[in-house]
Amino acid sequence: MAEESDLILHLDRWTLATATRQAQAWVSQGWDGWMAVNLSARSLGNPELLEYVGRILKNEGLPPDRLMLEITESAAMRDPEVTIRLLKQLNALGVSVAVDDFGLGYSSLAYLKRFPVHQLKIDQSFVQGIGTDHRDERLIEAVIALTRGLGVKVLAEGVERADQVAWLREQGCSLAQGFLVGHPAPPEELLKHLQKETRVTPLN
Repeated sequence: MAEESDLILHLDRWTLATATRQAQAWVSQGWDGWMAVNLSARSLGNPELLEYVGRILKNEGLPPDRLMLEITESAAMRDPEVTIRLLKQLNALGVSVAVDDFGLGYSSLAYLKRFPVHQLKIDQSFVQGIGTDHRDERLIEAVIALTRGLGVKVLAEGVERADQVAWLREQGCSLAQGFLVGHPAPPEELLKHLQKETRVTPLN
């Protein structure tokens, strides 16, 4: 319901402000990571997004390179030309961009080459097939090979097993997300975990 109304715009802004504030709190305590925030398709097409992102970064004092905005592949392809302009503007602001749920949408290689993104997140439905489904493994290998040529990092979603980590490492995947890395936790508990792991990934 929120996605079908303007309510999602307010939710996205609240999430972005809260996440940015929390990230700056962690940065002030010595954390050297980045905060990733999902954006809805409606926010991606909102002309006020860029101004709001810049304002919230300034208000909270968070360095732009500590913020990564995640957009789904399907949302990016709703209007590719508009997406390209916005991504270039976010890049100019210093903010990183990731394409979430990659592999579920219909983006052409031509547009993927033009999207100025820093990270592709392979959907967990493919990662779950590691070790049991060769087709999923071949798809992941293809994505990693593609992004290597584009200078884009790959993050595997839904990593829950050690054998998945071993296989992904062999393929050159540099980042992972999932329960094997960590579970949802309150900010104060999560910071302790982050301080133990300088990078939230078991792959490097």
